[in-house]
Amino acid sequence: EFAEALLDKILELYIGFYDRYLSEVGDYVEMVEVGDDVGAQTGPIISPALLRKYIKPRWKKFYDFIHGKTKARVFHHSCGSVYIFLNEFIEAGVDVLNPIQPRAAMMDIGKIKREVGDKLALHGGIDIQRILPYGTTADVENEVKRVLKAAAPGGGYVLAGAHNIQADTPPENVLAMFKSALKYGSYPIKL
Repeated sequence: EFAEALLDKILELYIGFYDRYLSEVGDYVEMVEVGDDVGAQTGPIISPALLRKYIKPRWKKFYDFIHGKTKARVFHHSCGSVYIFLNEFIEAGVDVLNPIQPRAAMMDIGKIKREVGDKLALHGGIDIQRILPYGTTADVENEVKRVLKAAAPGGGYVLAGAHNIQADTPPENVLAMFKSALKYGSYPIKL
């Protein structure tokens, strides 16, 4: 009972803030980014039953509010292994899911694209845990090609790191990611 009252109060505060914010900028923004991590590296951090009972109904109210206030898409950030929640995100009103972490359990971007790519845009997918910080520029180029081949055909994919690029990432690898995106990421994708 306390948990539900607390979650309802948080939802009320979010809606109040976004009501004021979107009243001012709603005609000018294309995406509204929200974050609510429900995954970790090895699996979810909440059971599907608890998510469906406590979290998803509030996401739905919040995202319905956003969609009713603006034409902007809901960009939902949730780290980690969230594969088992893909349909929950869609049913709640998420338009774009970020970051699609390839080293998290069950987060194969190709499989995700095949299963829900017609209902959910994907943002991220480039390995920032091993390849971007520790690979060669050739490794980075191959990673970009791999991810584009798996996720870009048919649209609904934005190439980006699978989270923030970390400080130990060599600048030449960041540049290699962008150059590879420009070289291979134009539609129609031909890889």
